[in-house]
Amino acid sequence: MADEESVSTSERLLFAMLVGAVFGAAFGTAVLGDSTEGITAGIVVGTVVALVFPTLTTQGFERVQELLDETED
Repeated sequence: MADEESVSTSERLLFAMLVGAVFGAAFGTAVLGDSTEGITAGIVVGTVVALVFPTLTTQGFERVQELLDETED
C-alpha cells in the first residue's frame, strides 16, 4: 500500500510541475519576456501548490485522467 501511495504522490507532483511549466511559459513570455524564467517559476509554484493543497491537485489530476480516458474510447 505504501508503494501505491508514493506513486500517487509522485504522479500528483509531476502533474503539478507540468501544469506549472505550461502556465509559467505563458506568463514568462507575456510578462517577463523570457519563457525560461517563467517555466522555472511555474515548476516551483506548481510543486508548492501540490504540497500545500494535495486534494486540489489530486482532483485536477483525476479530472485530466477522466478526459484522457474518454478520448481513448
